[in-house]
This record gives sequence, C-alpha cells and structure tokens, in this order.
Amino acid sequence: MVSQYKWSLNRNVRNKHKKVFYTVSNSKKAIEDFGKRGVKLHRVVIDCPSDKVVDHINGNTLDNRKANLRIVSRRDNKHNRNRPSNNTSGFVGVVKVKGGRWHARIGDGHSKHRHIGVYNTKEEAARARDKEVIRTREIINPERQLNFPHKLQEYLKEKEHAECKAQV
Repeated sequence: MVSQYKWSLNRNVRNKHKKVFYTVSNSKKAIEDFGKRGVKLHRVVIDCPSDKVVDHINGNTLDNRKANLRIVSRRDNKHNRNRPSNNTSGFVGVVKVKGGRWHARIGDGHSKHRHIGVYNTKEEAARARDKEVIRTREIINPERQLNFPHKLQEYLKEKEHAECKAQV
C-alpha cells in the first residue's frame, strides 16, 4: 500500500527548536486518497483514526515499522517523551524547591502536575516519581518513562507486595 506513494523527509514545523523529522507524502495520489497534503507514513502504516495519534515507541520518528508504532491518545503519548532540554535535575519530574530540597511530581497530560512529595535528595525524589509512574501508568518503554529503568523489576515487586498487603 505505501509503495504507491512518493515519500520524503519533512521537518516538524510545529516546534522550530527541535530537529524532529517525519516521512511524508505530498504526491497527487496521496492527496487524492487521503484528502489532504502532508500524509505521514506512520499514520498510513498503522491506519490511525483522526482522533488519535501514533506513538513511536523508541522515540525515532523515522522508524515506521509496525512493531515500533502504537495508537494512543494525545495524553498517553506525552508519557513517552524525552527529558526536557531545560531539565536541571537530570531526572524527569524532579525540580529543586526553596531550601535545597527536591520536589517529585508527575504530569497528568493536561499541562498540570500532581505533587508526589518533597525529598532531601534528587535521587530520592526520582525514585518516588518512578514508583508513582509504575503505580499509575502502563510501562511501554522504561528507558523513556523511568529515571532508573534498571530498577523496573524491583519497582514491580514492590508494587505487587503493596497490592498483596492491601488485600489482607
């Protein structure tokens, strides 16, 4: 199906500060078939409905293999983003507050954050945030969703233990 269109690389024009590229078709056939210019390859490959977005699981927007794509809501897609370039703590969801302590928070997908706690070290805050992510979200890509992805199994065991205690 995709071989019938002419594809080219286009830079994401919505964010001029990031160098994000997509494979796009502006061919006459694509415009006829899809009714618009700039048809993105990943949307064609996975047949994504217009009210959803396509998440590139590994973060590479040029990797359009079906195994790397999933259809998600805009909110869920935000859970798989890279660490912000202005991050000063080195951890996702951890910011320094007055008094030299560290605030752990988790985004709710609507440009708001939910408070998790305030900790003495940024590492403690990052672990607390990771545990909250494990508790409240589906983990698709630990490398991008967690501050300490190598501790995923440890976090899952703690979650299972806490759930067992809650049932008693």
